[in-house]
Amino acid sequence: MKPFPALSPSSIADFEGCPKRWHEVKILKKYPFVQTESLTYGNDVHEKLEHYTKFQTPLPEHLEYVAPVIDALREGGYVLVAELELGITKDWDPCGFWDKNCFLRGKVDLVAVNQKQAILIDWKTGKRKPDPFQLQIYGAILYQLLSLERVDAGFAWLKTQESDAYSITAENFPEIVTDIMQRTDKMRQMYEQQDFPARTSPLCCWCPALNDCKEAIYYKENIGRRRK
Repeated sequence: MKPFPALSPSSIADFEGCPKRWHEVKILKKYPFVQTESLTYGNDVHEKLEHYTKFQTPLPEHLEYVAPVIDALREGGYVLVAELELGITKDWDPCGFWDKNCFLRGKVDLVAVNQKQAILIDWKTGKRKPDPFQLQIYGAILYQLLSLERVDAGFAWLKTQESDAYSITAENFPEIVTDIMQRTDKMRQMYEQQDFPARTSPLCCWCPALNDCKEAIYYKENIGRRRK
């Protein structure tokens, strides 16, 4: 059995969506990665925003409205970092993104930081899903690593120009860490027991492991059909 892998917000979400899918797709890597049009578009948008943050490379017309947001942070005295790689150990000590003892890691689209606080922005090109857990992980890691007083973390939904914001402070930091550790401890326990039950949902119909999963096949042929 391979060592327990370093986790990220996306891997935790994958596990909680379906432990079996997470194990088959992310750990065993039984199925080839498929680069979809939406992923290609998202990568292109992120690259253009990264280049504007780092080099002020002009943005395409459909992203020009984002420039004043980045400019305001720069002019406000913040140090801007695009695509910042974060990593911590299980004891919440700093480590490299690819270190063997890395427990939790993530890449943050944009961080604006000064001596006391940080503003964290995650650019989103898909449908709005205002779940704070990803931002709480990124914000808690940044709060811990830089010994900040406050981290304001937000999703920027680029299609609709909406946003969702969450804050990490001394008041809620312990609660956020407890939630993260409880979720990841459950993952570790299942990994050690090699027990990965299927959790069916409408997403089964698009799962790479669909044809090898009796639970997903049953869902698609019975429950999924009745939902149409």
